[in-house]
Amino acid sequence: MLDKAPRLDGAICATHPNPDLWFSNSDIGRSAAQRICAGCPVATGCRSAAHTAREQHGVWAGESERQRLGEPKVGRPRPTRCPKEHEFTDDNTYTNPSGHRICLTCRRENDRIRRENRKAIA
Repeated sequence: MLDKAPRLDGAICATHPNPDLWFSNSDIGRSAAQRICAGCPVATGCRSAAHTAREQHGVWAGESERQRLGEPKVGRPRPTRCPKEHEFTDDNTYTNPSGHRICLTCRRENDRIRRENRKAIA
């Protein structure tokens, strides 16, 4: 696949024994290509060529397709309800400094139970 790529004199990938590494379907292959790109003397020109051509496949200058094209990461959607099925709304949600959301209905209920338990012990 690398034979279809623009030529950059001095590019490490051009003389690498496994050029298909830059078009690997595995995370391990892509990571290996990205590590090799980190030491490439023509990475700046490679990055520019890939962005200009809007290359849709492969690792270029250490950037994956997603990084280069700005595609959003796909992952699990953020839950809209707490484990006890209370809805996360502006009025019912506290977000702590690390970004974790806390259901205020559950927090108030836990505080109430804690107070009752302290009274029962005293």
